[in-house]
Amino acid sequence: MDSSTNQILNENILEIRYKPNPQILDYRGDLTKNLSAQMDLDQWKIDINRVDLFRIDQSIRVFVSFRNAGVVMRNIASVDSFVYIAQKYIHSLFNQKVMNNSYFIERVGVRSRFAFLSELSFEKMVEKYQENFIVISDNVSELINAKLIDIGFPLNYETEKGNINLIVGPMKKDQLHSYFSFEKKEVLPDVVFYYDFDYWKTINSQTSVKDLSSLLKTFAEENWQKCDDLHLLINRE
Repeated sequence: MDSSTNQILNENILEIRYKPNPQILDYRGDLTKNLSAQMDLDQWKIDINRVDLFRIDQSIRVFVSFRNAGVVMRNIASVDSFVYIAQKYIHSLFNQKVMNNSYFIERVGVRSRFAFLSELSFEKMVEKYQENFIVISDNVSELINAKLIDIGFPLNYETEKGNINLIVGPMKKDQLHSYFSFEKKEVLPDVVFYYDFDYWKTINSQTSVKDLSSLLKTFAEENWQKCDDLHLLINRE
C-alpha cells in the first residue's frame, strides 16, 4: 500500500542560515524585483530586515533576510516539486550580486510535516503507536498503573549526513489546527497521524550552491521516504 494516498496535509520548509550580510538590507528592493521575476511570484512583502515573495494562496513562499533564506511550500503532490522550486530559488538567490558575501553557510535544514487520515479511533491510534513504534515495557506500565490516553514526544537522531529531530504521534483536530493554522479548522478531520521530520546539518564553512542543492534534495527526499515507511510500520497489523 502506498501510504501517501492517506496523506491530506503537508508543509515543507527549507532554511539556509549564513554569516550575517548587512548589505542585504540596502538591496531589498532589487532583491524583490529580481526574485519576483525569476521565481514567478507576484506577491511580495518588504519588512525591516526581510523580504517575502509568495503566491496569493500561500502555496509557495520564499524569503531572504540578512542572516537566512528559505522556501515554504504547502500541500504539494510530491517531494519532487519542492526540490525543484527550492533548488531554483537558491540558484536565483545566490546569483544576486548582494549575496556574494553569503557563501559562508552556518546551517542547512529541511523540515517536512505531514498529516495522514485514519479510520481508527484516537484510542486505537494510541495503541498502534505504542505497539509498533514506542513500546512501553510491562514494568513501566505496572509502575504507572494507569491507562495511557495519549502519546508523542520528540526524538533526536544523528545520521552520516546530519541530524533528524522527529515528532510522531496521533493528533486531534484542535492540536492539528495549531500546527496547520493555514487550514480552516472546520474542514480538518477529528484525528490524524502526525509526522514531523526536521533534517538539518551544521556546516560553518564556505559552501557552493551545488552542494547546497544536493543536500536539500537528500534531506527532503529522505524525509518523505522515512515518513511513508514509518506510517506503514505504525499501521501494520
